[in-house]
Amino acid sequence: MRSGIRLRPRRLDPRLMRTGLALLLTAAVPAQAVAMVGTVIRPGPIKADPRKPAAVSVSADSKALVAAKVQPTVLEAFKHSDKVRYLVKMKLQADVAGAAAAARHRAATPASAELAARSAVINSLQEAADLSQAGLIALLEKGKAAGQVESFESFWITNMVAVTSDRATLEKIAARPDVEAIYEDEKVHLIKSDIVAVEEAVEALSGEPEWNIVRIGAPSVWRQFEIDGTGVVVANLDTGVDADHPALAGQYRGAGAADHSAFWFDAVNGRPEPYDDEGHGTHTMGTMVGRTPDGENQIGVAPGAQWIAAKMLDEFGSGYASWILAAGQWLLSPGGDPANAPDVVNNSWGGGAGMNEWFRDVVIAWREAGIVPVFANGNSGPGAGTVGVPANYPESIGVGNTTKDDTLNSGSSRGPSPYGEIKPELSAPGTAVRSALPGGQYGAGTGTSMAAPHVAGTAALLRQVDASLTVDEIEEILTSTADPRTDAQ
Repeated sequence: MRSGIRLRPRRLDPRLMRTGLALLLTAAVPAQAVAMVGTVIRPGPIKADPRKPAAVSVSADSKALVAAKVQPTVLEAFKHSDKVRYLVKMKLQADVAGAAAAARHRAATPASAELAARSAVINSLQEAADLSQAGLIALLEKGKAAGQVESFESFWITNMVAVTSDRATLEKIAARPDVEAIYEDEKVHLIKSDIVAVEEAVEALSGEPEWNIVRIGAPSVWRQFEIDGTGVVVANLDTGVDADHPALAGQYRGAGAADHSAFWFDAVNGRPEPYDDEGHGTHTMGTMVGRTPDGENQIGVAPGAQWIAAKMLDEFGSGYASWILAAGQWLLSPGGDPANAPDVVNNSWGGGAGMNEWFRDVVIAWREAGIVPVFANGNSGPGAGTVGVPANYPESIGVGNTTKDDTLNSGSSRGPSPYGEIKPELSAPGTAVRSALPGGQYGAGTGTSMAAPHVAGTAALLRQVDASLTVDEIEEILTSTADPRTDAQ
């Protein structure tokens, strides 16, 4: 059924359309009302256009300033604690799109354009942070010496500062004309999935790809076109990855390295080498690239690709927004070198429905730097408007969960987004998906967390076909060539 498909202009070389990748995924064309029925807009500090908040006079009443700029949950937290964690967003924001476009235009060769664009994005973000945060940092240092500020951390990827302080300091910050908004440094969670460990005797293994990998057509692409993700780097922001797992050890980009800082980042515990104390991240990475050397376990879409990872969720599957910002920032320049950044990043985590833009600038920066941002749509379906943050951002590629009979799982979150966009953009197998678990184990999982890595792996295959493809072009290929379905199918 083609009704409701959002047509997009085709600008791509026809040879790309003949690679067989058009068979890989199912385009999401949900039968959703144009009106955002059922959408819950999350209370926040920005009442008008969230990208362009109204200016606030420095001479205005202090309470009015706080009410205009501060997310209500931050003020609520002060009723229960003397010091509270929050994120301060500065008004000055870098023009990353302009910086990237100019860098690509100046690049000597197409091969150098992507790295040039990524470097330009980072430079523009860092310059904006340096220019705008100095006064706030001085205030925070003074407050820390006086015992009013417990801690603070500066970020350039979205020009924010994470602060833990008393309310008096918060009010001083809110009164600053260079501050746009103050968000809660909230706990964010993985998209909760049911993962059950499965032990199988060696003789029971078929040596064939898992059903979900076959369903999206990946093995045909491996055999017919010799495209398996070789030369491409994928990443996830998750609970970590077991780098010793037989299906993942050979694909770890940092295998054998003495220093893992360019391949691994731990925002939770600061450990220097990869690990996974929850299991979710190992499972999602397995679906992207997993395969054992003997071929007995073929669980990944792009087994020729390499992986890096950032741990930003703890052993319980939760992480502060500031941890996630740190991981997202690291991803642009792992080990301090933009050349180490991945081609694709999978994000099987998120918050509730509604509008909350604390992470949106990170996704925008990733896209402009050439990193494909894939997000699980959430497991709060089947109601309308249940797609969660950050999957509901216009810049995020949201992914829904289909079953073995190619129907949309009832728990898969639906759109539309608060921005009026169809969500998810794509759906993929996410029900009873077998993948890797820490300790060399395997398990079957269900949820959009399991679906999203299929799209990330497919994007890796496309990047091997043509490394010069932009994020927009990859998204266009995926959404315009997949099998369109309504949520009734």
